[in-house]
Amino acid sequence: MNEIEQLLEYTWSLAGKIERPAERSVSYIEIAEVYLESGNKDRCWEVLAEALKTVDALIHPDEKAGQLAWIARLLVKGGDAARARELFTRAILLSRATVTAFQKAGALYRLACEYADAEWNEEASEVLAELYETAIDPENHLDMACELVNIAEIYADIGMTEKAEDTLDDVIEIATALKDNWFKAERMIEAAEIYSKMEAGDKAVQILNTTGPIVECIDETNRLGFLFKMVDIYTMTGQKSKALDTLTGALLIIDRNTESPSRVQDLIDISEDYWQLGDKEAAGYVLIQAKRLIEGVEEVKEKISGLISLSSVFHKMDRVDQGLDIANQALALCGTLQDKKTVPFMMGKIAVLYAELKDRNQAAKMVSGIKQYIKETPLKTSGLGAIVNELAESGESVLALNLAKIISGPDIKASVLISIVQSLIEANREPDQTRDAIQNIVEVN
Repeated sequence: MNEIEQLLEYTWSLAGKIERPAERSVSYIEIAEVYLESGNKDRCWEVLAEALKTVDALIHPDEKAGQLAWIARLLVKGGDAARARELFTRAILLSRATVTAFQKAGALYRLACEYADAEWNEEASEVLAELYETAIDPENHLDMACELVNIAEIYADIGMTEKAEDTLDDVIEIATALKDNWFKAERMIEAAEIYSKMEAGDKAVQILNTTGPIVECIDETNRLGFLFKMVDIYTMTGQKSKALDTLTGALLIIDRNTESPSRVQDLIDISEDYWQLGDKEAAGYVLIQAKRLIEGVEEVKEKISGLISLSSVFHKMDRVDQGLDIANQALALCGTLQDKKTVPFMMGKIAVLYAELKDRNQAAKMVSGIKQYIKETPLKTSGLGAIVNELAESGESVLALNLAKIISGPDIKASVLISIVQSLIEANREPDQTRDAIQNIVEVN
């Protein structure tokens, strides 16, 4: 048994300690999926057998249906189509046995997604047809346009473009009749995004041209979010001039709303968009504005968060030295934080930042500092799960393992260890690079 398998077996033992059955079964299925991805089909089947026992004990039909469909998709991937079909059938029946229309729609959507991921497109289409009828029934009081957007997206994913377009026509018709401009714009932009992913740029742009005047009727604070989404779609469809014009409109709103609590992050987002569109001069100008605003922020936590975001953008722009300088400023401020609960989380975000900036020594110091801080100031460690995941995603599996060691809850700990194993497998990482860290977490615990 190699080190990665040892870590998986330890994670399996942790999963068995999770109290809530629904969370325990999810952990079992995630572990089984990793075994399947690593080529250990026999162990995958053994873990799925235990997962099924737990799923069978679940009370809520929609929850049970979703997890059965998930297991079925893994069976398809592993080559057991007959058993998969049996579980998919059970999931369909459970979906229809739900108490509310909302639960039924959720279960059918999950089932369609699993069919699509298993590449059983015909079966996915049949479920989508049933979901469509559920969504448009006025007696069910569902958000019709939202449900139809979900349906269209799956049709697009499985290559049924004609059905996707028919469904999107329904979305536009329903959205146009809505009285609330916020929901109207949201659904129309979602439809445009799906068209852009289907490489139907003309239709996406046509919808955005219609949506523009609607967005202008929304208050400026909420309008920004829609404008950012429109920029993304214009960029995807090659409409650079429209994207730049939309960014200019967003920047004017930010300049007018000087008291907006999100102003710094909005400027950083705009700067990044300008950079992606190739306007480096505008990107740098807006980034300087954001930096000046951050320097004037008095609340320490807010200032650190702004510096972290700023440093990350400098990294994306290949200005690593400036990114490191700003990361060091954020680190210096951590010592002035009054809220002790915030300190380890902020240190964790900075550790991830250093990892992104390829300063592994500083990232390692931050992880050691977090562990020492938790030791001296007993705090709940569940919030560190997101930090561990981000470290693993950045390729720092050893640091992720070292931090995961101090997480106490079996549900959070099992979840992050699964993420670490997935990162190791995807990166084709040699066991020697993580052997000591894995042995430490397995043997000590």
